[in-house]
Amino acid sequence: MLFKQKPCSSCQSSFFELERIQKQLDAARREVSRLNKVLNNLSQGNNRLISVQPSDQISKNLHPIESFPNSDERRQKAALAYGFPTAQISLREEAVIQSNHSIQAHPNLSTSEEVEPRASKKFKMSENDRVRLNQKRADLKARLGPNAEETREIRQQREREEQIEAIKKACEKHFSALVRNLRRSQVYNDYNALVADGRVTECGNFLQSLDLKTNRLSLEEASNAIISTVEELADKQSDEGFSAEGYPDDGWEFEHWVAEALEKFGWQARATQGSGDQGVDVVAAKDGLSLGIQCKRYSGSVGNKAVQEAYSGAKYMGLNKAAVLTNANFTKSAKELAASTGVLLLSPEDIPTLSDRFSGSGA
Repeated sequence: MLFKQKPCSSCQSSFFELERIQKQLDAARREVSRLNKVLNNLSQGNNRLISVQPSDQISKNLHPIESFPNSDERRQKAALAYGFPTAQISLREEAVIQSNHSIQAHPNLSTSEEVEPRASKKFKMSENDRVRLNQKRADLKARLGPNAEETREIRQQREREEQIEAIKKACEKHFSALVRNLRRSQVYNDYNALVADGRVTECGNFLQSLDLKTNRLSLEEASNAIISTVEELADKQSDEGFSAEGYPDDGWEFEHWVAEALEKFGWQARATQGSGDQGVDVVAAKDGLSLGIQCKRYSGSVGNKAVQEAYSGAKYMGLNKAAVLTNANFTKSAKELAASTGVLLLSPEDIPTLSDRFSGSGA
């Protein structure tokens, strides 16, 4: 009995490969045959067009074959063979023409550029978006008129002037404290040479304390407005015969200087000359209000002892109010004691506006 030998795996693989190639060749032959038939039909249709004259209406809608691009020659010939009008057979050409026109209209636009999302790190605006944005800007400028930029500058200048005017009014209202603090922010040595100038910092504290709007001004501009206004007000007081910096160095003379300065601003004042004053150096009265003042011409800070003496002396003399006036600073404890007892803490700068503190209050 004979047995048929089983082919090896290599032979089987070669057999299947040959079979696959044979199928591909058969498919290729069928495709070649189909294409030949199509070419024959096109050739026959072209021959018929040569022998038959198209109607006038069709001639108007058709272009010469020579005008068609060579790449689409066979497609155009086939379309003409079936009598289709140009408008229906040249859609692809029109799309290409429109694309070319778009490129010519925007020669700087690269077709490879892609607009990235706004959230990406690198955002590139498309040309169409850029054109629309420029158009919107042009429309806005047309509505605002040719002086749109000038109008904005005028508005900003008006706001600057309004803010400077508000600063000047605040300086007038708080002149006494402001001029005192500005003068104390300047430090001089024993030779009267300026060694430290903290006026800009003090101006910043002044603006911040009053919450003044200065968005159109720099700190330097606002400080210059404050300092110049204070100097003008101080010069005005000097022309009226008073200078807060003109006090004498001697303590006894300082008391008389305070009394004389108060008289210039409508007070009836006299120095007690230290005899039984019980801590009151100057007694002043105006509009039914009596005030006992202890004067301290100091080079250091004034403590709460002076506050206690002024308070007890005013009570002893039956005066309505008590005050301590000094050219120096007050200690923290003196300020706390004065706040609890109602004693006024004054400086020479407070003399011109002292009566304003009692406006509307009774004796």
